[in-house]
Amino acid sequence: MKGQTLYVQKNMTEGFYVDEDAKVVFVQTNSGKTTTELATGSDEVQHFIDDLNKKDNAKYSFVISAILENGAAKVVVIRDDTDNTFVAGEETKPSSVGYKVADKLDGIALSITYASGKITVKNGQVIDNDGANKAFGANATLTAKVEKIEGGWAEFATFTATVVPGTPSNVFADGTTGADITTGTLPNGNYRVTVTLSNNTIGTLAVGNATMFSIP
Repeated sequence: MKGQTLYVQKNMTEGFYVDEDAKVVFVQTNSGKTTTELATGSDEVQHFIDDLNKKDNAKYSFVISAILENGAAKVVVIRDDTDNTFVAGEETKPSSVGYKVADKLDGIALSITYASGKITVKNGQVIDNDGANKAFGANATLTAKVEKIEGGWAEFATFTATVVPGTPSNVFADGTTGADITTGTLPNGNYRVTVTLSNNTIGTLAVGNATMFSIP
């Protein structure tokens, strides 16, 4: 942060302005436990950035997203991708047993969007921890937990949709039509949606990251 302008990387010459009354959300994992902190004010952005966990060689791994109104960030979300239990030189390869939702399909990033009364997931597929395709069995349920910011994040509603295996059988949302979760028209406001995929074969899997959207 320089003044009220946020630069995501030190060598960037352009950033975005953070409103002095912006809502700030900080998500971090420490010793395997994930917590979410809420604060108000542009000064809190730098405070949370200073609290990011360091990886090997003092590097950081984090994601910043924001909702802008008239060029100013009204909501800023900072997600720290480094658990403080990380120890340099002790990183191990995860087991190949299990399932997860990949972040890409055919090289195109998984996406979660809201428009016209529905949340749409595109480029979604199930893989194992080594990246191999994993058929997820019979039909599965996509669940969208929608939260609305009203002082802090408050659960607004939960919506579901049934998806069937595509081609290949590990794909649940292609890159063309995707998979829709109908929500109906939502009131004006700032929202966050968290999506999961579940059935008896795969259990419950996170689909991408929490996604912010705004309805003016």
